[in-house]
Amino acid sequence: MLQDKLIDLAVKAKVIAEQLPATESGKYMGKRLIESSVDLAILYEETTNSQNREQFITGLRKCAMEVGKMRVCVIIITESGLLEPGFTKPFMEECERLNALYMKSIITANQHRNKSNEDNT
Repeated sequence: MLQDKLIDLAVKAKVIAEQLPATESGKYMGKRLIESSVDLAILYEETTNSQNREQFITGLRKCAMEVGKMRVCVIIITESGLLEPGFTKPFMEECERLNALYMKSIITANQHRNKSNEDNT
């Protein structure tokens, strides 16, 4: 189930954050990474309970934005030398898979919405 994967990802974000140095930048980046990963899991739960297609599509877009935030955090963490790229690579790969999933889901939901609109005219 996707919700379980998102919770696992939030746990992995916590592990990465705990490996960051106790510097101001390390603490800040860790906090941002954890917040985005937890927000993603919460947003997905809200999205699955959408009352209509528009809310669902909006929720998917918000989820994709959170994945983007996580990716940027990890890029900054590795590019600035806070952690080695090898340590964060599996996390980054999971972010890439999630991003592709959300993008595909948004496209599919939009296609269904457009078809439904055509059928109603």
